[in-house]
Amino acid sequence: PAASSPASTAAATLRAGDSGPDVARLQQLLFQQGFTYVRITGVYDKATVRGVRQFQRDRSLTADPYGVYGPATRAALEG
Repeated sequence: PAASSPASTAAATLRAGDSGPDVARLQQLLFQQGFTYVRITGVYDKATVRGVRQFQRDRSLTADPYGVYGPATRAALEG
């Protein structure tokens, strides 16, 4: 049986309206960083957008659009 391929999901850009386990993982990471208003629901909701935007501002990340979990934001949060 083939293992799940983290490479394909690791490069995925997540944004408002998306849902699934990748979004739940993002929410968990944000919560662990102290963004306690982010709930782990698996839905990229307003609180998730807010958390991503705040994380981006806190780290002076500008490569991804604010509120969008793209490659630069992912590298900073998961790295």
